[in-house]
Amino acid sequence: MAGVRSHDSQTYGQRFMLRLDETTAQKLQELVAQFGMARAEIMRQLVAQATPEDFPPSWHLAMTERRRRLIKVKLYSKQAVLDSLTRYLQMLDLEERVKALEEALAQQRNRHPWR
Repeated sequence: MAGVRSHDSQTYGQRFMLRLDETTAQKLQELVAQFGMARAEIMRQLVAQATPEDFPPSWHLAMTERRRRLIKVKLYSKQAVLDSLTRYLQMLDLEERVKALEEALAQQRNRHPWR
């Protein structure tokens, strides 16, 4: 069994591997130097403070588009289920009609066996 690495933590359930561009990496390093905190702690603090307004409008549009597509897929799925149920009910209705016709024909044959 492998030993626990020093940076493994039982406190945090998720781990993110981030690729930062040069400008972001520099800014993060400045914050590390200024506050004397680990990069992960600074990132947690920034995420905890973030609100939707902190992000560019294009991100909001992308989120809206993803949500619209998801809703569309769900609607199509529901419509497909409704269509299948409708076809099934129509088939049952047709079967009932066929049975009724067969019974009517059988009754007619019983009344008039020579036909």
